[in-house]
Amino acid sequence: MKTKLLSAFVLLFMCITANAYDVMVDSVYYNLNLTDQTATVADPSTENVTAYYKGKVVVPASFTYKGRTFTVVGVADKAFSGSDSLTSVSLPNTIKELPSGVFQYCSLLTHVDLPDSLTKIPSTCFYYCKSLENVSIPDSVTVIDYSAFYGCSSFGPEFTVRSNMTLLGDQALGGCPKLKRVIIEDSENSLRTGWWLLSGDILDYLYVGRPFDTSTNVDSIKVLELGASLKTNAFPRDNNFITIISDIEDPTLFDPEFTNATYLNVPLYVPVGKVDAYRQANGWKNFFDIRENNGEVNKIDNVAAAKKAGATMYYNLSGQAVAKDYKGVVIERYSDGTSKKVLNK
Repeated sequence: MKTKLLSAFVLLFMCITANAYDVMVDSVYYNLNLTDQTATVADPSTENVTAYYKGKVVVPASFTYKGRTFTVVGVADKAFSGSDSLTSVSLPNTIKELPSGVFQYCSLLTHVDLPDSLTKIPSTCFYYCKSLENVSIPDSVTVIDYSAFYGCSSFGPEFTVRSNMTLLGDQALGGCPKLKRVIIEDSENSLRTGWWLLSGDILDYLYVGRPFDTSTNVDSIKVLELGASLKTNAFPRDNNFITIISDIEDPTLFDPEFTNATYLNVPLYVPVGKVDAYRQANGWKNFFDIRENNGEVNKIDNVAAAKKAGATMYYNLSGQAVAKDYKGVVIERYSDGTSKKVLNK
């Protein structure tokens, strides 16, 4: 009798503790807070079986389970991590923050729609998501923490650091060989950056519209453009540049510091009529080759306006391409790789 009771107790204990989640609704696993009727997206694994999310996952803002409605307010630590068959994820605006490493090692993940209320892309968020091409980064995001996109070998070809962003952590965009154009928008907001922000063999274009003072860890930057509003000597100085463009009208605002190899071998293009001023200004006069920029080199005249000249692709919440006039929530993807959710009625 004692043996039977013990066996029943063990079986009951296993049933209670087997799941690391409370419920599963429409292929999404949740842990529930019964007091305030909220839910957190959970890891699908159990104590006995390791499981992962697969295919396209759409997390709703709320769901009903046994007659009670729960609002989805969070994602558990590493809930999606290692899901190597996961291809796309859409998260609702009811989620305000994400844990570190939440999507790391999702090797087939290509598309993610983040909540519009998100302010931070946490460290190692998309670490080694090798198929990731597009992330809908909300305008509310001000921080991209260290190694957030490290190892995303399909990510690119362009990334814009918006004017409201205040921090790019160490290697935030490192290990992204297809990333060829980086635009740091003009802004009055200071931008803190970690070491080795980027990494790779060649970056085609880097626009610096505000202070950015750290090593990029890129072997060669073909074109470095300095925005007209820069008033501080704060931009990468130790890379192998091919061309430097300065939009700064008054070269006496600060003295640039580049290596001797840059001063000796790299042409500096300056605003029309400003060649003589640059040849007399401290620091700038160290350049052996100063030329008037009469359109001979490519540049962006108005980065902020060019950034969202128009959407190029449209998707529904399942990640499927749709027409521009699709009714409902549409994800507009822009030419710079950013996206935005809009409601078409």
